[in-house]
Amino acid sequence: MTKTTNNRLFMFTTKKINALILDTFPIVVESITNELKKKDSIGEIYYTSSMHKAVDTIKNNDISFVILDIKQDKFNGLDLIKRIRKNDYNGIILVMSSYGYELYSDSARKLGANGYISKKESIELINDAITNVLRGYTIFKQSQPSKSEIDLSTREITVLNYLLRGYTNKQISEFLSLSSKTISTYKSRILDKYNVTSLIELVKINDALI
Repeated sequence: MTKTTNNRLFMFTTKKINALILDTFPIVVESITNELKKKDSIGEIYYTSSMHKAVDTIKNNDISFVILDIKQDKFNGLDLIKRIRKNDYNGIILVMSSYGYELYSDSARKLGANGYISKKESIELINDAITNVLRGYTIFKQSQPSKSEIDLSTREITVLNYLLRGYTNKQISEFLSLSSKTISTYKSRILDKYNVTSLIELVKINDALI
């Protein structure tokens, strides 16, 4: 993971800061809360599973540290990061996600998150990530695969570009003079190579960065 300094050195201030956890799983919330309680710099700890309530909590409770997942049934973390940064939120944002690093880590960084850690990592590594972002570092996995590192064939790239532009399998099959079944096969291969379950995940990431 890379660490680059910024000017948010919260752990070295005498004033305690308030934290917000945005997650839908109680066991995750409990685990993060226990880690935060060990930090001398943390004051009040708030919790919500609603993006709307998260925005209100940040606004009304002087929240300086947000820990959130990227995507769950009740919210989209990328949307929240984009929204609060657009509203000049200057606090620390740490993404602690059940998803891997391949797609969402870079997207979260570009939208203004200060760090990204997978929930699959050890509690020790997660605690280190919390400590370091509070010290003013940005924490992201060192090697993020680029599009060129994902082994797509020329035809798969063509199909992917059409899909991202909103064309249906039938329309793409007509453009490329291929059967709809063949396009469906290409689509399945693309999703598998990107390690996602639906094209919607790729489209949402693309939209969030516009």
